[in-house]
Amino acid sequence: MEASTVLKGQPIYRRARAVGINPNYWYPVFWADQLKPEEVVSVRVWESSLALYRDANGDVNALADACPHKGVELHQGEVHGNNLVCPYHGWEFDQ
Repeated sequence: MEASTVLKGQPIYRRARAVGINPNYWYPVFWADQLKPEEVVSVRVWESSLALYRDANGDVNALADACPHKGVELHQGEVHGNNLVCPYHGWEFDQ
């Protein structure tokens, strides 16, 4: 499942997009109640791709959607406990 950065029913003004993104600020990217336990989804915020997942504790985590080893998309991996597992070589990542 892929999520959109546009939330239906929420106005987004073009001037806000022209400013760019502040990496030290919170941005809504997905509805929390739609992210199921151990599910991984891909979202894109401006120029950043993120893998969102709900871990075994029920917490939502966000990681860059690229393995640092080969650049494989992490959203195609699996959740093991509190970690997201790379589908290519099995490295495990946490927040």
